[in-house]
Amino acid sequence: MKIARAKSEDINALCDLAFAIDAIKEGNIPPADSEEEEWESIGSGNLLNILHDDTPASLQEESLDICRRCLLRLLEIAESGHITRAAGNLDAVFLPDNKIINLESSTLETHPSIDQGWADTDRLDWLIKTKHAILPGWCGDVYADSREEIDAAMNTPTSQQIEKEQL
Repeated sequence: MKIARAKSEDINALCDLAFAIDAIKEGNIPPADSEEEEWESIGSGNLLNILHDDTPASLQEESLDICRRCLLRLLEIAESGHITRAAGNLDAVFLPDNKIINLESSTLETHPSIDQGWADTDRLDWLIKTKHAILPGWCGDVYADSREEIDAAMNTPTSQQIEKEQL
């Protein structure tokens, strides 16, 4: 799948939106003045109470102001980048068919096929640098594939000596 690559402002907008939603969920609201940086704490759960409960007439104006400030901040963030593009990029990274990350790992790590590609690149660089020619069957039936064959050749004392001489 090909999708447009997210720009830094798209990624920043997605991160800012996630921060704002988390802050609001924890009971913080954006400042009334857009020039201010500090968010105001109204207490965890209070915003949900304002939205779910029948607000007394005496608090309706304040409730509307809180909701307006939150929505305004979320929309300002949304205007600062293409959030969907950034989310789409993130989704593409996690799609199993794209083989970008290792979905078996609990941490963010590259897919084993990417790791294998880097190892193959090291093997080819070694072959080019040391001017070795490994022919099929060079090591007989000792190795299961040419990767193992090249790894074994790279680790022989002769190849290590050749590398030192070429430096």
